[in-house]
Amino acid sequence: MLALSGVGVVGVVGGLGFLTYVRATPVPFWVPSTPTPVPTPGPKRLIVDASGSGDYKTIASAILSAKTGEIIVLRPGTYKETLTISKDVRIVGKGGRSMVIVEGAPDAHVFNFTSGSAALTGLTIRHTRGPGGRDLGAIDVTGGTPMIEDCDLTSSASVVSIHGARANPTFLNCTMRDSFGPGLLVFDQGQGIIEKCVISGNTNQGVVIRTGGNPVARDCEIRDGKAQGVSVFDQGQGTIEKCVISGNTLSGVEICKGGNLTVRDCQIRGNRNEAVYVWDQGQGTFTGNTLAGNARGAWNIKSTAGKVVRTGNVPNA
Repeated sequence: MLALSGVGVVGVVGGLGFLTYVRATPVPFWVPSTPTPVPTPGPKRLIVDASGSGDYKTIASAILSAKTGEIIVLRPGTYKETLTISKDVRIVGKGGRSMVIVEGAPDAHVFNFTSGSAALTGLTIRHTRGPGGRDLGAIDVTGGTPMIEDCDLTSSASVVSIHGARANPTFLNCTMRDSFGPGLLVFDQGQGIIEKCVISGNTNQGVVIRTGGNPVARDCEIRDGKAQGVSVFDQGQGTIEKCVISGNTLSGVEICKGGNLTVRDCQIRGNRNEAVYVWDQGQGTFTGNTLAGNARGAWNIKSTAGKVVRTGNVPNA
């Protein structure tokens, strides 16, 4: 009997001339292989190490070299630099914000954002005022839409300043604390979203909004300041929602001189003056807030105030 692999088998049975045919399983001549997927490369990572063992020794040199979308990784350490950012790059502290400290010079803001949509994540940023130093801060935003997330911010003056009609940053899960000035200052048509931040222990107000500033603060704690929790004046505007404003030395919220603030679903409690003080053409809309335990009561609405709308607050008189 003759047999060939992969083809039929023909045989002669018993010498009688009968033919039999047995079909075998065919073996393909060619089996296509599955191509190995080629991984899509992620953003380039530039490593900064103050000791000199990374790609760069300074943050400034990495920013200068970085292209749009690249990630600058800061290894643990202290970086004494002042930085201006107008590129769409991401700066990340390795090991979390307690491990990476960026400390600016006395005569400059630590980070200046002028345009673009850069991001900072996981840093401690602090400004210390030297002898005769100017009142400068940890972060100054004059343009762009930067994202600052999970950073600890301290300063000898305003911790964060947002100003100019092109400035619209986002701060998420940050602390703005222990400054000689306010924790957050928004002015000259600056905007911004401040979300899930703690603004505490500042020598002046927790939040100051003036001259057309118009931010939104949401799910924040504004507490333990040495003046008002939130102060809005000189045509400042803004929205404060779902925040806790507590333990401040003066009023929880003060509005005057043409300021106009919307406050909703907040707890304004335990402040050493009244919860809300409105005077000198200040205006406001207060909806669904709880005002409790303030040393001078819930409301102080002067006869010089503008229109104040109160709906669904506890108490509401």
